[in-house]
Amino acid sequence: MINFIIIIFFILFLFSFIVGTFVGYKLLHPYRFPILQTFQEQYERGEIPEAFLKSEQHVFRIPSLYGYDIVGFYFSGQAKKTIIFCHGIAWTRYGMAKYLKPFFEEGWNIVLYDHRACGETGGKYPSFGFYEKKDLQTVVEFARKKFPNSQVLGLFGESLGGAVVMQYACLDKKIDFVVSLCAFTSLRDLVRFHLKLVFIPKFLHTIVLFFTNWYVWFFANFQISDIEPRDCILKSQVPLFLVHGTGDKLVPHWMTEELYIKRKELAFTKFLSIPNAVHTPELYTQNKKLFEQELQDFLKKT
Repeated sequence: MINFIIIIFFILFLFSFIVGTFVGYKLLHPYRFPILQTFQEQYERGEIPEAFLKSEQHVFRIPSLYGYDIVGFYFSGQAKKTIIFCHGIAWTRYGMAKYLKPFFEEGWNIVLYDHRACGETGGKYPSFGFYEKKDLQTVVEFARKKFPNSQVLGLFGESLGGAVVMQYACLDKKIDFVVSLCAFTSLRDLVRFHLKLVFIPKFLHTIVLFFTNWYVWFFANFQISDIEPRDCILKSQVPLFLVHGTGDKLVPHWMTEELYIKRKELAFTKFLSIPNAVHTPELYTQNKKLFEQELQDFLKKT
């Protein structure tokens, strides 16, 4: 009987080790889409606005604190307003082009760039905000120098980008607003959510997470327990616009809902919950008019 119990424990331990390291590997090795492919796909789906194609793109390449170059481009506008866009995991800056039309029309200065390990920016592994928030700080400093007369500076992120802008918010009290679409609020909770989706028993989650954490720390020098966008944004007073769809299967809607309930008591927070909407880009493309109306309402109040 004792031998049988030992065997069962060993099997569960081995299973947890395999699953945990596999999850860690998948976190650090998403497919890195070529930048030209992302542009082509966005263009074919009609997500590149005409103003984007007609306006002059100014490419920039600035050094990251972590030894690689951050690459992006900016558009100079007539208004004294600047907005920086942060894209989702494994994609590139072109993924944010679909949101630009109203900002072009209002003459904003616009900055888009590739996260680490994405597009043309260097870096070996994504870190879900651990290193990306410091890269964003570098881009913010670049934007402030490039547009010194700007009186408004906001951040706009989707999915991973939404998590990054929330993690950055508590580092910079001069940011005027943050827009975050379908972002996770805790990487640990997100991993647990996906373990549940593939029917990993709940009693094994802690062990699986231990091995995932170990794998990520060993190869990328951060821990998934370090990635808590919720905790960061709760420390900031910046106006926040949260958007999420109830049908999102990649990042659960309840994450944003729970954050909103806590955040609205602390600072100005707007939450657009869209019934049955899934993850980006469909969240936006299928609800474009509603989103843009609510976004304009939010910006007028900030």
